[in-house]
Amino acid sequence: MIDLVIGPVTEWLVKKGAEKIQSSAEFQHSRQAIREAVFREIRFNQALIAEVLDGKAEDSAALAKCIAEEMDFSAFSKLEDSFVPIRLFFDGTCPDVGDKADGSYREWSSQLKSEAEWVERIYLRSRILRARWRSGQPQGEKSVRYVKWLMAQWLKNLQPAATS
Repeated sequence: MIDLVIGPVTEWLVKKGAEKIQSSAEFQHSRQAIREAVFREIRFNQALIAEVLDGKAEDSAALAKCIAEEMDFSAFSKLEDSFVPIRLFFDGTCPDVGDKADGSYREWSSQLKSEAEWVERIYLRSRILRARWRSGQPQGEKSVRYVKWLMAQWLKNLQPAATS
């Protein structure tokens, strides 16, 4: 379904260039649809990660392996496959992490200079997490919590725009 939204954007980008399409109503509608698809995908994956973190220690490896198979990256993968720069769709502000965030999380996220980089980091770390869970390789709890935290910060930052 997201292909139907991305396809025209790719064509407009080639014909008109990024500067001209960004102000068009058609692009803004496509942009909103893509952002909402990614929002739902990240929210879904965050809920799956929470299940692993909240699960019982004795069956955490089996649960993580099952959860890994349920994780969904289809919306973002299709966006990546389109070769359209994701910064066209994710050009908002980075989440304000504040002083309450874990020091490591704050330091790692300070390297992210745009919303597009933030979203890319979420998917990079999520895919690494999924690969480790699939292989049965143990994943440190702090690393898992970092992925969940990245997601939570971005979702919280986007929440008002996604629901209006």
